[in-house]
Amino acid sequence: MTVRLAVSDGPTGTAAPTSQNWSPRRRPLRNRAVIVTPSAADAVLRLGGWLFDRSTAGWETIALAPGGDGARALQIVGAKVLDLDETLRLPDWAADVDELAVCAGLYSADLRVRDAVRTRLDRGTEATYLWGGASLEPEGDAALTRHRVSRAGLAFKRRAVEATGAGYDPTVGEELFWSASRRR
Repeated sequence: MTVRLAVSDGPTGTAAPTSQNWSPRRRPLRNRAVIVTPSAADAVLRLGGWLFDRSTAGWETIALAPGGDGARALQIVGAKVLDLDETLRLPDWAADVDELAVCAGLYSADLRVRDAVRTRLDRGTEATYLWGGASLEPEGDAALTRHRVSRAGLAFKRRAVEATGAGYDPTVGEELFWSASRRR
């Protein structure tokens, strides 16, 4: 018997999603968390435990990475991987996302990402996070948020980091990101 933990191709065993067969407007039965990252290594180092914990809690977790970069490492922590540029071309790509975690560098560099974050903040969506440094724009507020990674999350994160070839400090049990909100 083969067991697949935290990695799923879908309920029917279909191929992994692509921007062509994934719709941001399709409302899943599960909560959906999307992470926007410049690389798989950065994502698993900074938020791999958060992705794993969300995935094992029943969330649909999706990582948007350039060219589907590092798909194996992100799949280890339970994320489906989609091409960043293809997905950002879709209208309302961040609609119906329960939690959106965006690399601060991509927020600063890509107008499409910045517009999606601003739209979410204007709608009052609270579950929007920035990670990886840099600050929010002056009209926004940000609160430091800590995610305490589960023991299983640490183990899977370690394997995912190894898959990227990066170094890993197994004693780090928290992941930090900024929770964004718009001042009213």
